[in-house]
Amino acid sequence: MCRILILVHTGGALAKKFEKFKDIREKCRKRTANQAERMLELSSKKGKIVIIPGTSVRIPVPLVDRAKCDQRNILAVVMECRVNEIFILGTKFGVLEGGIR
Repeated sequence: MCRILILVHTGGALAKKFEKFKDIREKCRKRTANQAERMLELSSKKGKIVIIPGTSVRIPVPLVDRAKCDQRNILAVVMECRVNEIFILGTKFGVLEGGIR
């Protein structure tokens, strides 16, 4: 940090180079922020996926809850949609306890 301060005060070519890098970094920060804002706008404009009863869904099973030979996913059918986007799902083995968000 001391070197940078000394170079800035001398006004040499190296100090100008550091200033140029500083400006480029600042422009990159602004452009990245603008890109993030545009991405948020686009994602908010897209409609949500509507899941109605009778729709088939694939549910990933966490690695902790399965053995190596078990299936990675479970196929289920949405049986009921409750308040706050909680879904009751049915599989060929029975109805899943609780609800899935």
